[in-house]
Amino acid sequence: MESASPPPFEQILDAAIADTFPASDPIAVADAYWAKRRPAEPAPTHPLRGAQAPGARAEERGGRIRRIGISGSYGGMNLGDEAILEGILAQVRATVPAEITVFSRNPADTIARHRVERVIEARALTRREIAPEIRRLDLLILGGGGILYDAEAEIYLREVLLAHEAGVPVMVYAISAGPLSTAAARRAVRDALNACAAVTVRDRPGLRLLEDVGVSREIALTADPAFLLEPERLPREALQAEGVQFERPLVGFSVREPGPAAPDIDPDEYHVTLAHAADFVIERLDADVVFVPMERTDVQHSHAVVAFMRNAERAEILRRRYSPAQVLDLVGQLDFAVGMRLHFLIFAALRGTPFTALPYASKVMGLLEDLGSDMPPLDNVGVGQLLARIDRSWDLHEHIRARIMRKVPSLRERARQNGVLLRDVLQRHAAPIAASWAHGAAVRGRRPARRRAEARGRRQRRGAHGARRRAVARGARRLDRVRAGVLGRGGYASAAPPPVRAGVPCRGGRRGSTGPRRLTVIR
Repeated sequence: MESASPPPFEQILDAAIADTFPASDPIAVADAYWAKRRPAEPAPTHPLRGAQAPGARAEERGGRIRRIGISGSYGGMNLGDEAILEGILAQVRATVPAEITVFSRNPADTIARHRVERVIEARALTRREIAPEIRRLDLLILGGGGILYDAEAEIYLREVLLAHEAGVPVMVYAISAGPLSTAAARRAVRDALNACAAVTVRDRPGLRLLEDVGVSREIALTADPAFLLEPERLPREALQAEGVQFERPLVGFSVREPGPAAPDIDPDEYHVTLAHAADFVIERLDADVVFVPMERTDVQHSHAVVAFMRNAERAEILRRRYSPAQVLDLVGQLDFAVGMRLHFLIFAALRGTPFTALPYASKVMGLLEDLGSDMPPLDNVGVGQLLARIDRSWDLHEHIRARIMRKVPSLRERARQNGVLLRDVLQRHAAPIAASWAHGAAVRGRRPARRRAEARGRRQRRGAHGARRRAVARGARRLDRVRAGVLGRGGYASAAPPPVRAGVPCRGGRRGSTGPRRLTVIR
């Protein structure tokens, strides 16, 4: 008995779509349409414009793979930014099937750290070169992190403006803002963000500042995507190989460099302040100190602090390269922390490690506000005030730990709201995208017949135009001959041609009998 032939692929796909997706869900309907009409293309590899991670691909779960771009301060410059990217990637992949393109300063580093399909070295490309990369996207994500400040706001907004020009929706994802003191930066931020599909910020100071510069669209207060990071085990043996000992209490320190995002930091002053704080911790708590660099330049500034310490032999500086998840695990092994870097403090909060912060920017103040802590800005903190704060925090470290652990779940939930808003943006734009593709497919189906008709019309118009042109030329020649007397008014040959006088030109252009012979009618 012969087996029945299998049903066509289109029938199988239609049945799977009907069983999987409710018709009331527009994003599912769009996904189903795209799965049938426009399969995902493999990501190209280009020596300058793009690189593809070996073995990386977007997982298709019965629907169209969305092309999503992520633009921010990525490329191995800062472990905090890489933690942000890790959180965004987790949220995007948990929300939709996606082919993700990261606009990075260092594509090789981004591919090594993250499982992404494509990486673009954005700052090496001109606007004209990067515009096709923007146009191919279904959504551009700007963020997260503190990237909108005077010195570089317009640099980070370049891809956003190109997306607006191309009609690609933009989501501003868990950013901080400030300082924004120049009129040009405030205007650029206002105009770019007002045209975005969604805007979320990670702290209240950033929300207030964006409202002050004139961002009129709704701004959602979420939290830093790094709050969703999970630790990766870092063996104590790896730290002991760097000289870190666990025989006494271990206190971690985090420093940072002055720069455009922290213009008010005086490195000479805070190096001395932190050196006094480290000596106090060593002598007061009988602890060892480890400096945890979150950025490459932090190693240099850590050495500068150690140079001012009296007990430098009790301090170690980590030199090896660690992932954000490994540093998160390391911070969980500390007994106390003193930090400037925002994500060092976020990692301490996630692991329940009591800490004293040195707020150098509004984003750090925003974190302390969310955690129910208070600390004056760094430029208002003297050495004595800092030592008193560390002493009191150590005495109350269990109380501080309990308070932090009560606050962290709500911050993690706020961080997940970024994914909810991401899905809402894609839902709002799913139907127009599918409709535009359906219209384009219909137009492409009619295109050959229309092209033939247009070509036929062009030929006919050329023929008619040539005939008219020839008729006009014949009429002009005949009129000249009539005026010259060669032809009569009816178009027949004249019986008595007019007399000719030499030397005077006529309209017919004929020549006279002497010299340059020109024919002239004698009036």
